[in-house]
Amino acid sequence: MGSGCVSLHSKLVILNSFFSREIQQIVERTLAKLPTQTRRIFNMSRLDNLPQKEIARLCGMTVKGIEFHIGRALKTLREALKDYYLCFVFVFLNF
Repeated sequence: MGSGCVSLHSKLVILNSFFSREIQQIVERTLAKLPTQTRRIFNMSRLDNLPQKEIARLCGMTVKGIEFHIGRALKTLREALKDYYLCFVFVFLNF
């Protein structure tokens, strides 16, 4: 491998460590602000890896209701992280 590859890899590692801690904090704060039921359903889906049908059964809801809550959580996270995504893309494209 040439030094250009190592240099790019090193830059990506630095960027990853810089962004990951701050992004993790933003995700945690954003999830904490969600309505309790939305946060619980999102965690069951994304952290516990439960299928939507199982979450619906456990919560006594329809799958459509579960989809609504997961969609709401994802939309809120996208909004909270949009500036970081754009910044990361800008920095990455300038390498």
